[in-house]
Amino acid sequence: MGKKLLAVVIALVASQAFSGCYVLRELNWGTDNVKPGDTSTATIGLQGSKDTVMARGATSTSAGRFFFAVIGEGGEGLTLKRPKFDSNDQLGEKQKLVKDDELFDVAFNSNNSCTAFLPFRRQGSPPGVLWRSEDDVKASNKFIQSKMKAKVANDAPGGGFFGVVMSGYWIDDGDDVPEDPDTSDDEINCSGFTTTTLGIKGPVAP
Repeated sequence: MGKKLLAVVIALVASQAFSGCYVLRELNWGTDNVKPGDTSTATIGLQGSKDTVMARGATSTSAGRFFFAVIGEGGEGLTLKRPKFDSNDQLGEKQKLVKDDELFDVAFNSNNSCTAFLPFRRQGSPPGVLWRSEDDVKASNKFIQSKMKAKVANDAPGGGFFGVVMSGYWIDDGDDVPEDPDTSDDEINCSGFTTTTLGIKGPVAP
């Protein structure tokens, strides 16, 4: 195993061992190759880690504000809808997540726990989107499910999307503003990730 890959693996294991939140364990699309005009829904499995060491500011009953981030390239005509956390309501936390551009910028411009797992690098912010819970979610050891729907436009060209989906948490320092953990008391970390692809049927645009 190369040194760079080994460092990434060690970082991921560390984030899972000390986060005290929900680690993304698996992601499966209902349809892998979607026709223009159709949709596909991703079922995302999350493993809670209540008994691990809690991040600063967290409590035994709170895992901070949960977030999903999707970063990738391609997928012209593909729209990702707001994910639904705890879609089976196993925790009593069933909710649609809210888009947060500020948290995305902080997580992926100044936080190695998130950027370390990106399969591509570029200048500035990577292409992507982040959704989070409105408030702190309950800490738990349960395996729960979440859902995310992808809609393909009627006139979308063939091709597909390639990228990563990450789970993570934000523990706010009280001002309700995402801030760089190095210069504030906020805690922002990605705790699990998976690569994913979603094909779009049809002729590929030149």
